Amino acid sequence: SFIVLTFILHSCSDKPSIDKSLIYSTLNEIIQQDTIFARIICRKFDRARIPNDIQSEYLMNDKKFIQDQFKNSVNASVDTGKLFFYWRKKKGLDKSHIDTSCSLNIFYHLTYPIYSRDLQTVIVGVTEDCVKCFLGGWGYTAVYKRQKGKWVRVKKYYEWIS
Repeated sequence: SFIVLTFILHSCSDKPSIDKSLIYSTLNEIIQQDTIFARIICRKFDRARIPNDIQSEYLMNDKKFIQDQFKNSVNASVDTGKLFFYWRKKKGLDKSHIDTSCSLNIFYHLTYPIYSRDLQTVIVGVTEDCVKCFLGGWGYTAVYKRQKGKWVRVKKYYEWIS
């Protein structure tokens, strides 16, 4: 009966599960939907910045849940072979190269996705960087909501270009 009670307590937990499958499916959908040419991605995830107004509007009662995700994201890195981008030249999806030095040509930084407790809202940041080519870069952080099974961008913030 102890095993049954443990199973019941575990299954009744109100803490939703954020696993790698959810993280990579979310990021792939956003990369493709926003047509980000993420051919090269920095191996280390950046940390998303979520100002108070965004948190109160989109992640109202999720403060502890978000703090736990930030703790889980410390030193998180992108797994090889999990992210894809649409390449017009090849007319299809291609695997992103994961750069451990984060210094090859034009490359992208992604933030670790931060989800609402109901997993229907996510915050993701994207930065295009060109360290050695002096072209500058661009970036933004955005709020996406799950609508009809797809992630739809509903708000952009921290948008910049140089």
